[in-house]
Amino acid sequence: MVSKPEEVHMRILLCLVLFLVGSPAFSAEPLRVGVVVFEGFLSSEVVAPMEVFTKATSERSLRFEVFTVGASVKPVRSHEGLLIQPRVSFASCPPLDILVVPSTLDMDSALADQALVAFIKERGARARYVASHCAGAFLLGKAGLLDGRRATTYIGGAEALRKMFPKARVEGDKQVVVDGNLVTSIGGAVSYEGSLALLERIAGPQTADRVADELYYFRWKEKKATAAAGAR
Repeated sequence: MVSKPEEVHMRILLCLVLFLVGSPAFSAEPLRVGVVVFEGFLSSEVVAPMEVFTKATSERSLRFEVFTVGASVKPVRSHEGLLIQPRVSFASCPPLDILVVPSTLDMDSALADQALVAFIKERGARARYVASHCAGAFLLGKAGLLDGRRATTYIGGAEALRKMFPKARVEGDKQVVVDGNLVTSIGGAVSYEGSLALLERIAGPQTADRVADELYYFRWKEKKATAAAGAR
């Protein structure tokens, strides 16, 4: 017969084991972060999530496997001239935990790219988390991933996003919108803030704050402090 103190200890141990098993921070396998790239992508919206999630990997068991995904593994060039060779193609891409979609100045061509939209639709529906930056939200909308969801896009693009995808709940006055497992940002340098918001959603505020410090992204904590003060 188990004594009451021993029973309490056993229950505590069981709860701890269940917590560790269910926590993404203690996952045996790394969380796969697939960042989509295509001709004319905007550099900051690819570099930001890659840098944030790469830095989030620590000596502890919290790990992210971050890589780029393209229609093929042939190099693609950003609008700014950055040349990137995708690590995997749409066809060879492994299952993704996190899908990140950047923008381009030629969004009409991107929206007309059936293979790109089909990949985002399929993988976005199966991923645990989805993020977009700037006009990448239009690609999410085209893939049907914004229906009934709160989202933002580039400054001045809210009305166009709302008109093209009326089922989306567009919040054009927000720089970053977090709606459950969906994170959208206005892009540019704010792609770092959107990526940190997604990281915080997955791994908690301490990890996000640590990464922000390592990136010297001081406005992250400043904005959080301002928001907390306003909520009092």
